[in-house]
Amino acid sequence: MREEKIDLLLQKFEGFELGLKEIAANIGGLESGLSEIKQIATAIRDRQEETITQPEVLDHDFHRIIEEISELKRGLARQEKIVGALAVRSLEQESHIRELRGLTSSLSKLIVENG
Repeated sequence: MREEKIDLLLQKFEGFELGLKEIAANIGGLESGLSEIKQIATAIRDRQEETITQPEVLDHDFHRIIEEISELKRGLARQEKIVGALAVRSLEQESHIRELRGLTSSLSKLIVENG
């Protein structure tokens, strides 16, 4: 009878051992899952921080682009003034060239006539 009780206790102990091993395996799986959840939470937090700072970066880029466009407009206005001045000067020079051609033509005629 005593041996039967000991055998029964050993069987229960072995059952407890198996149960503890299963619990340990489950805990290992839970720890692995928890580690994965921590990694996902960290990735979400990092992405959220990027998302929060992104509008600030975009705002800075937007203002920089506006400044560059303003500089380009000022440069274009200067170039337009220079082109306008060069056009006027070109017209004046063409007018002088026509006058000189007219004078050389008149001089050629006088030289031929007085020749």
